[in-house]
Amino acid sequence: MTTILFISGSEVFIILLVVLLLFGSKKIPELAKGLGKGMKEFKRATEDIKKELHESTSGIRESANEIRKDLYEVREKLEDTSEIRENTDEIRREISDVKEKVGGTPENTETTGGTEESKSSAKDRSQDAPKTDETPGKTEKDGNQVKDTPGN
Repeated sequence: MTTILFISGSEVFIILLVVLLLFGSKKIPELAKGLGKGMKEFKRATEDIKKELHESTSGIRESANEIRKDLYEVREKLEDTSEIRENTDEIRREISDVKEKVGGTPENTETTGGTEESKSSAKDRSQDAPKTDETPGKTEKDGNQVKDTPGN
């Protein structure tokens, strides 16, 4: 014999015999009909609950999809900015390499805010400027001071 739910065939037969004796042969079809209706109603109720949950969460799903889309767009923009950052870093390295080849050190030019060429030309101009002294005298074109003598 076969076993169903840990009950052997003879035990199932005895249970069916007891149900038949308790309810009679006329009541058993009505009980089965009532069980069928109950199961159908239970199934309908669970489907209604599923539908209600689906409808109530559809707004949340739409919001989540919008957020997911926004996050994707932000990630794309961040990837674009990282490419820009990499390109600018590469350009900075190339500029510092060129400055080193020309003779200036990139550390001095970046921290002081000017080029070596502009600093040296400003220094040369200050040396070329005519010096003024409080003592009376004439200044020549080359910036040397000539003292006045009484005979001049």
